[in-house]
Amino acid sequence: MTEAQQLLAENCLQSAREMLIQTDEFYPFGAFLGPTGIAHPLGIEVDKKNIPNNGNLIKQLIDLAKSENFEQYSLCYEVSLQMSEAKPAIDAICVEFSETEAPKVYQPFSKVNNEYIFDDVFAVQQ
Repeated sequence: MTEAQQLLAENCLQSAREMLIQTDEFYPFGAFLGPTGIAHPLGIEVDKKNIPNNGNLIKQLIDLAKSENFEQYSLCYEVSLQMSEAKPAIDAICVEFSETEAPKVYQPFSKVNNEYIFDDVFAVQQ
């Protein structure tokens, strides 16, 4: 993983953890690198009365990033991971990058006694 991808992943994971702790949910969002190498948020305004599904939000984020000519960006969303057939699926934060050859980054999480527990971050080459 490149230094830029590491920066984008850290930015997204931190934001997703904060949103989960504060609101118990988060909608897909992203981050992009500005010309000076600083990560900035990438998001779509969501009408609370007409919330699009996650697939539509992700498509809108990609379209926005392309229309703004962001060279490096990441997308962040919630997934369910099946780590093995013997175990139930787990919730995780997923970060994927505009570079399709880059690995996806995951951080599993759970909520126990109204407190979030975030497991170790790992990456998987798709």
